[in-house]
Amino acid sequence: MSNGQSITLENPNGGLSHLTSGPGILSASVAEEDREQTICTAQPGTHGTIEEQQVIDLLSYVKIKITDGECEGKTGWTSKTNIKPGA
Repeated sequence: MSNGQSITLENPNGGLSHLTSGPGILSASVAEEDREQTICTAQPGTHGTIEEQQVIDLLSYVKIKITDGECEGKTGWTSKTNIKPGA
């Protein structure tokens, strides 16, 4: 995967994909400080474009700009496992 590439969000565990304000932030918690880090929660099949990539503690993250759906126009980070190539 490379910057500028079109992707589709598809959580391998099923359900939604969380976009956060920074890489490595897990937003499954309902704690207030975690909710403040959440940019948007995207439906499976949502399309976007890779803007940046980063590895933290051996885990790969990507910064995505969403191009459709409820999160359209928003940009945030998610695990690389939540994306697949193509839009």
